[in-house]
Amino acid sequence: MIDLVAPALAAFVGAVLGAIGKEFLDRMFEPSRRSEAVRDAMLESCLRCLDNIAAHAIPYWLSEYEAGSRETTSAEALLMSEFKNLSGCIVQIFDYCDGQNLCLEETTALRRTCTGGQFGDGKPEKDLEKAAEIRTGVAELKRNLMVRRNKLPRRRL
Repeated sequence: MIDLVAPALAAFVGAVLGAIGKEFLDRMFEPSRRSEAVRDAMLESCLRCLDNIAAHAIPYWLSEYEAGSRETTSAEALLMSEFKNLSGCIVQIFDYCDGQNLCLEETTALRRTCTGGQFGDGKPEKDLEKAAEIRTGVAELKRNLMVRRNKLPRRRL
């Protein structure tokens, strides 16, 4: 009888310990998984901001909006809010490391390009060079954000 009960009891104890161990490890690693998921979501938000910036800044400087129109004012407001959101997301991703400073410097340079000159006058003159600089700056910042995010050490515990 003991020959039948001992292996069954050992299997039961092993299953219980395995389940408890799995639950313990899951709970131990959950904060780092959640933190990495937040960083990934912030990166996606940065990329969406940059897409919005390009979608509104380029037409703005190509004078596709009518001078003093609601579209022009809306584009100006949207660009300012997207740059603020972009900077906040960058801070969240990089937690005050070197990548953050580099990305914020690049963001500032892109913001100066987008909002320099006659920005905010309600009637910007056509500037093909500025539109090209914006397109290039957005593409470079997107690439640099992704590269620097991938270089961040993954949080384990």
